[in-house]
Amino acid sequence: MMNNYSFFKRVQDGAILLLLSSFVFSQSSIIQRTDQGVIDYEKRVIVGKGIAKIQLSNTESPSPSDKKIKFAQGSAKNRARNNINNLVKQINYNGIPLGEFMQYDPTIEKRISSYVSSAYQNGEVEFIKDGNVEVAMAISMVGLSEIIFPGVGFAPDKPKSVQYLMTRSTVPKAHRITGIVIDARNTTLKPALAPRIVDENGTPIYGMNNSTRGNAINRGLVGYARSLDSPELKNRIGNNPLIITALNKDYSGSTNPVVSLKSGLEIKTAQKSFHLFDECKVLVLIN
Repeated sequence: MMNNYSFFKRVQDGAILLLLSSFVFSQSSIIQRTDQGVIDYEKRVIVGKGIAKIQLSNTESPSPSDKKIKFAQGSAKNRARNNINNLVKQINYNGIPLGEFMQYDPTIEKRISSYVSSAYQNGEVEFIKDGNVEVAMAISMVGLSEIIFPGVGFAPDKPKSVQYLMTRSTVPKAHRITGIVIDARNTTLKPALAPRIVDENGTPIYGMNNSTRGNAINRGLVGYARSLDSPELKNRIGNNPLIITALNKDYSGSTNPVVSLKSGLEIKTAQKSFHLFDECKVLVLIN
């Protein structure tokens, strides 16, 4: 990768050498791109990028252990972490950017800053024209949710209901509802960390109080996608989800899908029979 003088000389002279990155964004991702990096609500990851100049003169003979190259990489990583901090502030909680949480609660701000400092390198280092080095660093929304989500207000861990156990024993596996899909592609819905599903009267149907805190953190209260084409979605919603079309209505900053009263009843019935909310088996399709 970095094994001889001519390699670095080409970098220094302004040739472009892009090393393949392991983090490739698919077209189906629900992502927000900025100059500082990417917020990906589908993969639940925040990636910051940092760029630094490699200070090499024409007379130097650099090697893979060259201190100036390592210094540039370190500087790029620090800038990437700073950019992650800025991206975190833009993340939508539920119509509220996380920057407001950080502004009014110094403890949360410190915990997030500490978490960002542990960001991992995402993909290979890239050497770009004019002798710059670019590094991508990333954090997961899992750790971020652990910091942001309150300690109360979630469903308790409890045994399955009698109706659930009876349904499991009487309904053939092929006919069981395995998840909830809210198709909101006809709306301007925005992804969020803590969305709710509400009916057209504004009555909550699904949210934090319907899931355990552990599942909400590790799986995300809802998943986001642009279509049902990805086989990875089966892990969340199974092979036989109940598909509901969202109404084109707006509640709480366009983050909460709105469904009809009839659809809301269908969701509640499915939940009562199959306990789909417990493990956050809910997916929202958005553009």
